[in-house]
Parts: sequence; C-alpha cells; structure tokens
Amino acid sequence: MRVGHFTSADGRSRFQRDYAAAMALLPEPDAVSDANTPFGTVRVYRFGTAGGAPLVLLPGSAAPAATWAPNVAGLAAHRTVYAIDILGGPGASMQRVPIRGTDDQARWLGAALESLDLREVHMVGMSMGGWLATALAIRNPVRLASVTLLDPVQTFDRIPLSLVLRSIGSTPIAPAALRRRFMASLGGGEVDAADPIFRVIESAMLTWSPALPLPSYPAEAELARIRVPVLVVLGGRTTVLDPERARRRAERSLTDVRVEVWPQASHSLTGEFPEATAEAVLAHTHAADARLLTR
Repeated sequence: MRVGHFTSADGRSRFQRDYAAAMALLPEPDAVSDANTPFGTVRVYRFGTAGGAPLVLLPGSAAPAATWAPNVAGLAAHRTVYAIDILGGPGASMQRVPIRGTDDQARWLGAALESLDLREVHMVGMSMGGWLATALAIRNPVRLASVTLLDPVQTFDRIPLSLVLRSIGSTPIAPAALRRRFMASLGGGEVDAADPIFRVIESAMLTWSPALPLPSYPAEAELARIRVPVLVVLGGRTTVLDPERARRRAERSLTDVRVEVWPQASHSLTGEFPEATAEAVLAHTHAADARLLTR
C-alpha cells in the first residue's frame, strides 16, 4: 500500500506557498513540534500559554491546521491550543507507513498525544476531524477529558450520495468553476478565490494524492462506549448530513452528550460563527473540567 504524496515537484511548491500564506493568518505559534507515531511524524502547532487542560484541534479532509485561523486566537486566550496537520493529509505531517483502517487512524492520533505527553485533553474535531476524534474516543480515550464534534461527517449520519456526486469537483481533473461550486456547497455561499484558506484547500485538491482508507461508520454500540462528555454542534444548513437525523442518533447513542443545531450555520460553521464556536467549545470544556474536579 502507498502513502499520501504530492503528485509533482511543482505541485509541492505550489502547495507550500499557499500553506505558508494560510498559516500567516494564524497567530505566531509558541512552539512547533513533530510528534512521533508508528505511521510517521505529525506536525503540531502550539498557541497560547493559558495552561490547564489543553485543546487539540483536528481539521477536516484536505485541510491543514491553518483552516482553524478564525478560531485559534479566541480559544488560545483561555486555553493552550494544539493544532494538528492530519497524518496522511496535506500539510507538514509526514506519513511513512500505510494507514489501513480506522484502528490505525486512532492509533496514530493516540501516539501523537503520547509523544507530546498530553493528558486530559479536550479534542475538537471539525468535519472529518470530528470523525477522527470519535474514532479515538471509542478506541483509546485514556488521554481525553472531553470531545467536541463540529458538523462531523460519517459519524451520526452517513455521507449523502449528493455529496459523493458533488465531490467530483474536488478532483484534479475538475474545472475550476466546478471546484468552486463544490466548495461553495460546503460553505453555503460563494467562495472568495483570493482567500488564503480557500487557496490552500484548492491546492491540496490539485496537488495531493491521499492514501487514507474510507472512513467507517461507527455502530451505535461503538458510540455508546464513549464515556467522556461530548458536545455536538450541527449546521442547520449543512450539506454533509441531515442535522435532525444526526441529532437523534447522537442523543440516542451517546451516554453523556449535548447536541446543538445552529439554524443559520452551514458545514463551514467555524468560519461563519467563530465567536459562537469559541463560546460553545470553552463552555463545554470548562464544564468537563469542573466535573473532573468533583470526582
């Protein structure tokens, strides 16, 4: 089996330029680390020195850590924040060993936390990052204090066929107009082609060849094994899931969960509502910490 890679030297150079421009939207990191895992090294950016149980941010598919740019400053004012480039995805993480399934996905993420000696972390996952956070919470929750899932795909509702069909716009052969329509369908409106976040995601679509397995759909019995507090935020206008169906499954399956459906939010809710996102995440993590202290 192969690993994720750039399709050409020119493609790598283009992505690196767009990656640097997107990272420039973030505050200056207080530290940059490469966490060792059995599958390669994971690039981790640390922001803030607020202390306490940290936040660990997982971006979505084809998206590096820079896509958290609207959120990092607001979160880092209250907690130390670690933002990760997903292993096997575009960014500065370096995959060296094939990732064959969901168990491997959870294994590399758990190993990255161990390499950084992070404990009682509050994991925050957006889109596919939410799916990944769920996989870890099911299989290896020992370093988790809570989980926040922001419009997570393939977790409480299956990826819809309409999204699969639209995703042809994310392939390198798709014309630019189709690619922008695909991105607009995720964000609920027209995209700004000059936006560094759009540009780095577009570069990833054009230059990066992923080699990650298809995300498995967790059974309700698996979700019921999650024992840490979970916050689920769903976009009322999202196109990657049915928010009411996802809400019902989350509330039915999880033993300790709060579900919020934001009527005006699309799948890109972290960028549309950064202040509300920070408020929701921080309130959830503060409540989880308070509960740990009373045990």
